Amino acid sequence: MLTSTVAGRVNPAGRAVLTVEAAAYVGLCCLALALRFLALGAAPLSSPEASQALAAFHLAQGSPAAAEAVGASSPALLSLQALDFALFGADDTVARLAVVLLTSLFPLSFVLARPLLGRRTALLSAALLSLSPAWSLAGAVGLGTGLAGTGLLFAAGFAVRATVDRRRSWVAASGAALGLALASASEPWWALVLVGAAWLKARPEPESRPSKGDVTAFAIGLAASVL
Repeated sequence: MLTSTVAGRVNPAGRAVLTVEAAAYVGLCCLALALRFLALGAAPLSSPEASQALAAFHLAQGSPAAAEAVGASSPALLSLQALDFALFGADDTVARLAVVLLTSLFPLSFVLARPLLGRRTALLSAALLSLSPAWSLAGAVGLGTGLAGTGLLFAAGFAVRATVDRRRSWVAASGAALGLALASASEPWWALVLVGAAWLKARPEPESRPSKGDVTAFAIGLAASVL
């Protein structure tokens, strides 16, 4: 289970004990969030961001026809932005809020990939990506690119866990994360190879193939996320 992987050890009293490794991943999530918040209001919305936000604003106001007329590059972000506008009002900061919050969770995807990468490599990879200026910038703008990248990382991580644990819930989660990536931007279509490569690398037996149940679980997760 992911909870046992992240929470750390359990003491004799049955309570979860936070390990140094788990604290490091939590710290990386906080660092990613802080870096994104620092860049949140550094610049006004760009033209693509403004078009995306305007479509979401119309949708939040109950005008889907107007939203469709404006057009949006990211269907998934459109729904999230419309929800944020309805809850918090419309301004530049709120337009970027969903991307900032969700992309800050990406270090947890490396927890999922530990069986493939190893503990040290996974933690180091998460740390390096947390400090990447380009990745931080992608997570601080109101476009779907950052969401797509985060979705792909989690899709690959869930695929690794599904191979190791042989649980269809991980397969469905991988499909859902991939669906989020595909609904967030057009670029991730080529990155389907990433999820497939993660599964091929992590599977215990080269001869093994996904069962019909695995394919069904993946398809259900993917469809639920896209639709």
